Amino acid sequence: MTQKVHGTRRPGEVLSGDINFLIAYTIVDITDSGDSNPKGNSKTYRQSQNTNTLIQVLSMRTQLVLSSVYKLETQDLSDYDFGTNYTGTGTVWQLKFASEHDAVWQREEDPVYWATTDCNSVPVNNGLDETNNTIDYFETVDAESKNLYFTSSTFL
Repeated sequence: MTQKVHGTRRPGEVLSGDINFLIAYTIVDITDSGDSNPKGNSKTYRQSQNTNTLIQVLSMRTQLVLSSVYKLETQDLSDYDFGTNYTGTGTVWQLKFASEHDAVWQREEDPVYWATTDCNSVPVNNGLDETNNTIDYFETVDAESKNLYFTSSTFL
């Protein structure tokens, strides 16, 4: 089941020029709960902070536009490119986003190189609604524990 979990709405998003579309796949709970109240350190607040963390790291290279988060429950993890430590079924989150700057995350022939490099080892909150993740940072490189990866597309 695919469930849209709020869209990230940011004022002043205007599209023009070349559009670059990416999708982040993760087993880290990045539910966009919209909770920005740190009092009580609630689960919804920590989920929202994971979303914000990912968006902020990616935004160091360019402004993201058209971003939205989807929660995909009961997914066969072998259909994804996560590390070998993660098997069976589980919940996967997608952050779909676009950038107006062509190839901003590209290095040589890899269209997602800088997104992958920038997000590696960035701390996150865990112990939320994850079904498989046991580490408290985004891992984008290690073949065994990779919990976040990116794809590039011509559409969202």
